[in-house]
This record gives sequence, C-alpha cells and structure tokens, in this order.
Amino acid sequence: LMGPTGEAMEVGRGKTFLIVSGTWGAAVMLGLGPVLRAAGNRVLYIAAYGSREQLYSKEELEAATDQIIWSVAAGDPIDTARPQDLSRQTADVIQLIRDYAEETPAASNPKLGIPLSEVDEILVMGSTGLLKGLQAAFRTGLGDLFADQVRVTGTVGSPMQCMLKGVCGQCLQWQIDPDSGERTRAVFSCAMQDQPLMWIDLDNLAARQGQTRLQEHLTGMWVDHLLASQARSGAVDSRLD
Repeated sequence: LMGPTGEAMEVGRGKTFLIVSGTWGAAVMLGLGPVLRAAGNRVLYIAAYGSREQLYSKEELEAATDQIIWSVAAGDPIDTARPQDLSRQTADVIQLIRDYAEETPAASNPKLGIPLSEVDEILVMGSTGLLKGLQAAFRTGLGDLFADQVRVTGTVGSPMQCMLKGVCGQCLQWQIDPDSGERTRAVFSCAMQDQPLMWIDLDNLAARQGQTRLQEHLTGMWVDHLLASQARSGAVDSRLD
C-alpha cells in the first residue's frame, strides 16, 4: 500500500489520446478515461493482456474510451462489444500499432476507427520492457505513423518509499539526452511519474526495479498464502452450513 504519487495530469481539451497499457494500466484507465472524455477528448486505448482471463471491468473500460484495441499474448482473443473495437492475439504491441495504422478506415468514417495521424498525446503505462520496445521503435520509424508534434509519455514505475515527493531519494531516476544517450539529470519519479518517453533511462529503471525483486517475490508468496487460507476457510464454512 502506498500514498499518492506524481502530479495531476495535464488533460487539455479537444485532443486525441492514444493510451497503451498492460494489465495494471487498466486500473488507471478506469479513472483516467472518464476524465479525458469529460474534457472533450477522444481516447484510443490499446489494452495488452497475457490472456483474456486477466481482463476485468470490461464494460467500464468501454465506457471510459472511444475505441479499444484488445490484445492477448496467448489463448482465445477477447470478444468485442462495439463495432469500432478490435481484438487481436499477439504479444507484439509495436507490430499491433503498425497493423492498426494499415487497417484503419479513412478519417471520413470516424465511427470505424481513430487514425493514428490524428493522435496528439501518447501515454504508455506498462512494463519496462514495453517502454523500452516503444522507445526503440520511435527511434526506428514508428513515429512516422503519427503527426510530427505528437507528445509521447511513459509512466515510470521505479521503487518508491516515502511518498512525500522527494524526501527519501528512493525513487531517483536518471533522464537522458534522446540524441546522445548521455545522462542529463536525476529526477524524483514519485513527483514526476509520467515523463517524456525518449528521456527515460530505461536501463537505469530496470536496474532499480531489480533491487526490489526479492521483496516483491516474497510479498507475492505471502498474498498467495493468505488467499489460499481464505479459500480453505470458506470451503469449511460452507460445509458446516
């Protein structure tokens, strides 16, 4: 459990947002999507899951977006409920974006898709691997699918401790010059969780995340133990009833 992090997102009005996320990003979308749409923005959402069993709050996610591209890495695809939504089975989000750009109907029929050329803001909320893949792809031509002025932001999931916006220094994260690759400054990512994607030193982020891997593994085992104990207790109670 932790307290509030980051700063309020600059929502704007009348923009088109492309949001790319994994499983945990869906929880953020439940709050973020309605705020964006209430401000008159369009929301194109790429929801990437390992399997369809990881999906939750499907109707709420649909209400929070104008269009969704569902994706699963393995197994049966996710069923779509709206004509503008798509469903694919692929683990390659970058290729998914490229394929979508080729499949999108003309802008004259917006009910069937939002062209990537109309996207003003891209927000990536996912694993460090996803951030790294998209960062590399934007260096090798993916940006050609979007307008020149598109803004690309990544959510930095670095280890955090104090939640007081820069007291303990646990969340320090290097930023780099996107042209030279040289480190320029360290920032408190608890106060600046959403950062320009091309500025994030993702090798540094991966190393920082590795420092907490043992604690995360032990916490996961403890949660599994508690849930299993609860399930066994519930089964006993039902037999007694």
